[in-house]
Amino acid sequence: MSFLPISVIICLLFVATKLNKRIMLIIKWLNTFGNYLMLMGRSLSRPERMRMFFKRYLKEMSQLGVDSIGIVLLISFFIGAVICIQIKLNVQSAWMPHWVSGYVTREIMLLEFSSSIMCLILSGKVGSNIASEL
Repeated sequence: MSFLPISVIICLLFVATKLNKRIMLIIKWLNTFGNYLMLMGRSLSRPERMRMFFKRYLKEMSQLGVDSIGIVLLISFFIGAVICIQIKLNVQSAWMPHWVSGYVTREIMLLEFSSSIMCLILSGKVGSNIASEL
């Protein structure tokens, strides 16, 4: 007879512990989600000083966009040179005019590589700029 109340108490403690862990997990999740919502509210709110915000915004646009033109041109020049050399070496024929390799290089660079290579270059530059500012 004396074992029944002790086993019931142990069982209730076990259930309470499991419920307590679940409740603590839910509270922790709600706390984290609330912190996230407050962060989003602060990041999407109106800036305190609009004049400073627009100055900084224009400086960032210039730094990430206009200042990247040089590196994009340099890398595109070398990619075009490599493509031209590869086409000239691999597609060589006596029947083909000399201007074909330049024409094919231009078409490949403009139609195929211009958007994808520029996106890769700019994403790398933007990522490195953002990482260096942190």
